[in-house]
Amino acid sequence: MLHCTNRRADNDPSLYRSNDKMAEQTEKTVPTMEKLVAEQTARFEAAVAELARLQSKSVAQMNEFVEGANRAAHEQIAFAEQIGGEWRKLVLAATRSAADLFTPKA
Repeated sequence: MLHCTNRRADNDPSLYRSNDKMAEQTEKTVPTMEKLVAEQTARFEAAVAELARLQSKSVAQMNEFVEGANRAAHEQIAFAEQIGGEWRKLVLAATRSAADLFTPKA
């Protein structure tokens, strides 16, 4: 059978030693944790800054790509217009030549 003793915690010296050890350990741990949090925050800030730099670089590269594609598209349109004009001239010349063949000469 279990018996309850009437021992008071206030009079137990082992509890004081335990509290002292805990306070001592906390005093050692808090600065270490603060240092770790500060280091992690600095690393995170550096990573975000690097991400911002890379994002700016990629946006600049995409702008260059789009401008290059735009320039190439304009050149292709101009070339298609030129080819279309040449084709119309050739068709017109061929039609006139064919018409001359079929018209009687006096």
